[in-house]
Amino acid sequence: MNEQLRSNHSFPLRWLRAFVLAGVVGGVSMVMVLVLTAVSRPQTIVAQGGAVICGFKFNDLNGNGVWDQPPEPGLPGWTIELLTGGGFSTTVTNVDGFYCFDGLADGQYTVQEVQQPDWQQTFPPMDPSGQPGVHVIVIQGGQGRDDVNFGNQETGGAGIHGAKFYDVNNDGVWDSTEPGLEGWVIELVGDNGTVLSTTTNQSGHYWFMGITTGTYTITEQLQPGWAQTYPPSGSWVVLYVPSQAIEHLDFGNYAQPGEIHGLKFHDQNGNGMQDAGEPGLPNWTIMVQGSGLPIAATTNISGEYWFMGLPPDDYIVSEVQPPPVWNGQFMLQWVQTAPVSGTHSIELDPGEIVTGADFGNWQNGKNDFCMIPWDNHFLNTTSLMTEIYIFNASNDPQKAYTLQLVGPTTFTVTTPLPITLNPYQYGVVQIEVAYPSIFNAPSQSAQFQAVVTNQTSNTTFTCHAALWSYSPQWWTFPNVNSGLAGGIPFGFTQNISFTVQNNGPGGGLHLPAGGGDATYKIWAMTRGITDTAAVSLNGLPPGVAITGTISNAAGLTDIPVSISYTEFILLGPTDIIFELDVTGDGMPDMVTSYLAYIEPPRLYLPVVIKP
Repeated sequence: MNEQLRSNHSFPLRWLRAFVLAGVVGGVSMVMVLVLTAVSRPQTIVAQGGAVICGFKFNDLNGNGVWDQPPEPGLPGWTIELLTGGGFSTTVTNVDGFYCFDGLADGQYTVQEVQQPDWQQTFPPMDPSGQPGVHVIVIQGGQGRDDVNFGNQETGGAGIHGAKFYDVNNDGVWDSTEPGLEGWVIELVGDNGTVLSTTTNQSGHYWFMGITTGTYTITEQLQPGWAQTYPPSGSWVVLYVPSQAIEHLDFGNYAQPGEIHGLKFHDQNGNGMQDAGEPGLPNWTIMVQGSGLPIAATTNISGEYWFMGLPPDDYIVSEVQPPPVWNGQFMLQWVQTAPVSGTHSIELDPGEIVTGADFGNWQNGKNDFCMIPWDNHFLNTTSLMTEIYIFNASNDPQKAYTLQLVGPTTFTVTTPLPITLNPYQYGVVQIEVAYPSIFNAPSQSAQFQAVVTNQTSNTTFTCHAALWSYSPQWWTFPNVNSGLAGGIPFGFTQNISFTVQNNGPGGGLHLPAGGGDATYKIWAMTRGITDTAAVSLNGLPPGVAITGTISNAAGLTDIPVSISYTEFILLGPTDIIFELDVTGDGMPDMVTSYLAYIEPPRLYLPVVIKP
């Protein structure tokens, strides 16, 4: 055990040193040099001044890093080193453990001790790399320091030794896989009046050194949530005489298991709190993850869940979101409202019971919303008929809606307003959009929006769309046959064929004779002119566009595009955009789109998303 302790808690000699023994033999003086390792490093010149750096080297009997006076004495004969810039000096502690460097100039100094075998430095504490700590002293205006102390505890040889271990399996035996416990207080009381205490180190070990002859009782201070499993008597009683080494006075403790409790509730108003009347949700899966494998629990009929028998650890508690469910009228999609972070982080102490790890989910309280599903391009026309979809996306009673259109053009609403919608119902408002006068060149765009008012609550919400300008000089209708709409069941793939037609010299694309192939690009866009990474085209990674060329020849060229939706919750239908560069300048000369949406119902499922 001694060798093990030495290997764990002794440090390599930082500096090489020698000891000199002097004596007189037969009246003749003689000097014997006993070299322990090598010749010590020679001292060098340290800048002179009037300041001092002094301190004590003390025997930290209880290893707490504090000089308790009495009973902890000074330690004589320890080498202390002073370093500054290129200067280096040493001194040795006197019979009281005192040392001093004087005549120092202003500047920064490092003070350290030379480590000795079977001793562990306790003050200053070790640095993050595990090396003994040092003092860094800055002298200004000749003001020195007289409290630069060093503390050490003896770790080998004589004394009383033991360790504190975590008896994970509660069998009273320190198994090889069971760790030591740091920071536990061990107490020693002797029949001679000696009373000492120390604290276990990082590996769980403790020492009592420098004690006198007597009978001693060694006990541990039990911590809440822990039960002692070793020794059977609960303490150690030993007869000690100096120079004796008594080892393996160990203590084993078992951490009483803890618990985590919580509630899964229906947050009907989406405010993140369980209000009066909001019920618990049964049959939800809750997960807890510590340093071991994850554990699952299911909420009961009242929405309650609990995890029992958990060892002390740091845990993350989370809920498992169920997939969306179509009930024949609308899609049921739960959205978590509590906790805000999405999970509970819990540091579980032994025997601790944590309550209130609750989860709230919200389903039927979404704000109303609208969308404008139409192809974002103009052909050779002065106006466009389109639709605005307004959704009553909650289970609130029947509500009435009206709207106002805002944008750089003229709008005409052809559907009588207001419209009245029942819970989870949507209505269609027909409008005519005039070609805006600001468009005077191709590939220009402008935004417009519909501001919808819920007359029942006097609240408003908006939806957006984009107007695009494409000069009719480059094509005759319909050179690109755009799909009007394509319904795609969630999780399936639909094939779409864009047909590009060259109508020859008298019309069409006017592909320049001998001018090379036209290039095209096909990509996905959500309504509102935002690229989407939620759509895979032709098996490419989501968000990656398809590119290619069209031969400069009369006739038809078909370009098939496969669309695979990789996630369900969309903010609106998706446009598959087709861009064609005929002139070879890198800019699209013609743009059209194919509107894709998810079925059922037609165009859009009112997925519940927390406002």
